[in-house]
Amino acid sequence: MLINKQDAGRRQMDAAIKLYFHEGDELATHTLVGAAHILLTDLSKAAKMQTIIDRFVVPDQRWVFEKAIRKPQNFIKHADDDPEATLDFDPHNTELMLFIDIQMFKELVGSVTHAMQAFETYAAATWGKLAFEAVPDDVLGGIAEIANQTSKSEFFALCMEALGPR
Repeated sequence: MLINKQDAGRRQMDAAIKLYFHEGDELATHTLVGAAHILLTDLSKAAKMQTIIDRFVVPDQRWVFEKAIRKPQNFIKHADDDPEATLDFDPHNTELMLFIDIQMFKELVGSVTHAMQAFETYAAATWGKLAFEAVPDDVLGGIAEIANQTSKSEFFALCMEALGPR
């Protein structure tokens, strides 16, 4: 199977989103999102593109921000310096990275997958509602009602059905 880096990032993101919506293992989900994050960051750099992080984090704090959002990912994949360490893992870190990575993917590729659209829709209707102030209230209201009345898995299935085949 021959794949390119962009395809790898897309597949990692889509797999992570499916795990997220089906309430799969939070650490496995975060690991996939973290791997995609590194790929997308590197691809954006190679394309000489500014990422969402570049635009919204002041340059002298960029690595501080990256280090903070990568902390859970690095904890999960390394044990050389701290084999006895523990981490109070917050699954909301995964949501933040998913949101950032979807924006990077969209800017890099020019489009998103249906799974990425479903995640953005769910975020807009639930925890990220304030971040989507530009979306008309009547649109978010209906989506928020559906999101609050269904499981994440059911919401994902509804979005995927509504978006149709790709």
